[in-house]
Amino acid sequence: GATGSYGTGLGLGIGINLGGGPKRMADLQLSVRIDDAATGQALWEGRALTAVPVKAPANQPSLAAAKLAEALFKDFPRRIGTHYQRQMTISINAAFDSGNIVVENVDGTSARLSIRKDRESDFFQWFHFRVSCAVGDALDHAITGLADAAYPDGWQGYAASASTDRETWFRLDTSYDAGTLTIQHTAESPILYIAYFAPYSMERHHDLVAQIAECEGVTYRCLGTSLEGQPIDCLEMGTGDTQVWLYARQHPGESMAEWWIEGALE
Repeated sequence: GATGSYGTGLGLGIGINLGGGPKRMADLQLSVRIDDAATGQALWEGRALTAVPVKAPANQPSLAAAKLAEALFKDFPRRIGTHYQRQMTISINAAFDSGNIVVENVDGTSARLSIRKDRESDFFQWFHFRVSCAVGDALDHAITGLADAAYPDGWQGYAASASTDRETWFRLDTSYDAGTLTIQHTAESPILYIAYFAPYSMERHHDLVAQIAECEGVTYRCLGTSLEGQPIDCLEMGTGDTQVWLYARQHPGESMAEWWIEGALE
């Protein structure tokens, strides 16, 4: 529609995280753009984001739109003509290959998290999740309950890995105290992946196995399957009486060990 010499556009988006865990969260977004009706030039743009439990009353579109609009237009600029974006809360998701995190609470750009235990096990150490945010957000994530992790001594002096493109990984400011790992970062991209270590995806694993299995002098066999039905691959090569086994990613939280295997095979 149009008001005076301005045209307006309004959109409400709802995305539901169907990943495992005790709480399923819905990502809600309200976007508004005001254009000059004569020229079509964007005069003002705004976006508000929030994440709420799927079963919460606040997940109803009518209620969500009202709350998002209130956050979006608070401190609405008197002078229209520059880009304006207001971030209500960040969004955290782990519904992807090797993703693992439990969202306990999100408040603005801060989050309280915990790590889900490995399947059919009391062990836990691995985490990998995606943060949707606004550039410039001061992210502050606290992962709790780590005194009971598989290797609690490993948290002292540790720094979490992160990536904006899933190709290049870097370390974040990280501190550990009394069972809580605190990760802080000023967002330089609207999407940030955070992991215990740079992950080695199953797709890359399958590519590596297929590539090496075709090499001369290599024999492939499947030793069995994992708890989730994934093949346990074995590549045999070389001659001699002494057998040497090189193995990796036998634990859910150690997929990064395959980076070494890849280098050794190459």
